[in-house]
Amino acid sequence: YPDGFQKVLSFSKAELFAGAASPTASTTIAEGDAEPVQAPDASVEYLVVAGDSGIRIHRGLSTSSPTVNVDAGFSWEYPFFDIGPAKGSFGLEMGTGDATVAIYRNGWIYAVQRIGTSARTLQGNGLLWWKVDPEGVKQGELGVIASPAPGTKYAYPSLAVNREGGMVISFCLLTDMSYASAAFVYRDPSGRMSAPTIIRAGESAVVDNSHRWGDYTAVVVDPVNGRDFWIGQIYATRQYWATWWAKATITPGRARAARH
Repeated sequence: YPDGFQKVLSFSKAELFAGAASPTASTTIAEGDAEPVQAPDASVEYLVVAGDSGIRIHRGLSTSSPTVNVDAGFSWEYPFFDIGPAKGSFGLEMGTGDATVAIYRNGWIYAVQRIGTSARTLQGNGLLWWKVDPEGVKQGELGVIASPAPGTKYAYPSLAVNREGGMVISFCLLTDMSYASAAFVYRDPSGRMSAPTIIRAGESAVVDNSHRWGDYTAVVVDPVNGRDFWIGQIYATRQYWATWWAKATITPGRARAARH
């Protein structure tokens, strides 16, 4: 495909679950930085494209389809494979500022991305989350999880939203005084945001940063109760990367992570 574009496939979930040998699928070519929205409960398929002052919601799996443009109200430096701090390492690549995940839940699209220097961030780094009406009618929300201190940065975020509207954002925590660790924050349905919680502390310096690793992060809602979360996030161990799974058990006003 031309440079800067990607192929997007959409399959029938019902047919896949039914074991169809040749499930119905559609194909489109989209911008390379477009993130398909996980929307099993929606009748429309969406793409999200993040910029340096807002995002675009494409209605349909094509970046030439009708769009909703959402302005953040401030701008930021788009981060592009810049380097984060890490104890015992020369620095670790933190990826780009594209939306890393987008989901549809209860009529809203939620997305998260990493941003650079702005009026809302410290140390030229932060995580920006969105809650957007894909129809462009209702007023949405956004928030910045800013790096709290010099020598601390956040990278490779992922998110999920439960049936009650609570949201978990997981990310890799990088500091110059510790090894790369897995962490998360919880935003309850009333809008209260928790402090970062370490899921798994890093155990060693990363000696080989040549392998792709930031792709392997995820948050999903527990399918049994629709309230709790399962988090898969990267951390440093045995001088390389690994993914640690944890369950975030939700109680009113707070989240408790159980290590697994």
